[in-house]
Amino acid sequence: MLISACSSGEDALEYTKGHGKLSTALLKLLDSTSPDKLRYRDILEKMEPIPPTVYFYDLYEAFVLTFFRQNPQCEGRAQDRLLFNGKVLLPRKIYPIRFDNNTSKFTLGAGAAHGIAIGAEFTAYSDPDKLLNPLGIFVVERLWPFKADMKLVTLSSTFPSQGASAIQTNEGKTDFLCVYIPPKDRFHGEYHSIQASQTADLRSVSLVENPEEAHLKVCTSRLLDDHLTFIHMDSRVTRHGMHLVRDGVKSDPVIVGEILENAARYFRELNRTTSWHDIAPDIKVEFYKLAVPRIRGTGPIIDQLKPVGSNLCHQNIIDFVVEDPDNGKTPYGFKIINNLMEDLYVHAFYFDNTNFGIGECQCRFSSARISSD
Repeated sequence: MLISACSSGEDALEYTKGHGKLSTALLKLLDSTSPDKLRYRDILEKMEPIPPTVYFYDLYEAFVLTFFRQNPQCEGRAQDRLLFNGKVLLPRKIYPIRFDNNTSKFTLGAGAAHGIAIGAEFTAYSDPDKLLNPLGIFVVERLWPFKADMKLVTLSSTFPSQGASAIQTNEGKTDFLCVYIPPKDRFHGEYHSIQASQTADLRSVSLVENPEEAHLKVCTSRLLDDHLTFIHMDSRVTRHGMHLVRDGVKSDPVIVGEILENAARYFRELNRTTSWHDIAPDIKVEFYKLAVPRIRGTGPIIDQLKPVGSNLCHQNIIDFVVEDPDNGKTPYGFKIINNLMEDLYVHAFYFDNTNFGIGECQCRFSSARISSD
């Protein structure tokens, strides 16, 4: 990851006390927010904007007013990793859960569209901020696109009439991740130790003896005996030339457990299928190289980009060589065409094979207050 104090055409300025403007703003952010709660992509968004520096020059008895702007940059592939750490911060989603007196059923305000499966377990709380004193445990019994019928497992206290908040505590389905550990590798013992101590939730992870059945291979690092190597085994990833995920990972139960939990979530979503195949023929996805028009408008440049050339998506596969006339800054974009009579709303995300992260597709301008380099 690279964090720079300014863009390429700017200067990194300092305050009179000797502290840089970026370091001052960053330290202020770290004083208010713990680094274990910050992802790299959050820095520019949550950090206070750096005000422009104003200089007055006396030029031939005339004052000249000059503004110097400073826009910090945060670049790199590990945007979803926690600050100063290799861990990926998973978003904690909270859903409403209510009791319907007419049907005598508990209903969760989320369904298949949110990635929830039948048998998934949820814990309900009256206060979603503190998450103290759980009200009860519920399991998904029947699933709809945007809601789910819940079965009560245990109830610790009276369920509030206004409803409560629920957090998912179990995926509801096992064997999302198949792991291969070479015979006689010492990680066998460590894996079972993590599983027995419940340091991590490995209920969605299973060991396989055949490497061809595995999504992931974990073995002792060749460089350090007390470190591990994680290798992709899934052909959907390896056919693109990506094999190594992480090397030199410290054999710590918490770190290894979190990586395996992330990997299980990654492959759960990667393997997800839909029963709504009837709408697929009416949804068309196209992919184009983009260019800025010769005559620019007054709005943001990203809103003025236009497709050029032919569609690069063929049979739902985008396979192309990136043109690099502008040092890798040539933009590309998707075009999604809905031929249905009903309105649809896009939720686009990507799978990061370097850290088992799943990130939402966002505009590369990470903040409206800061100009990206």
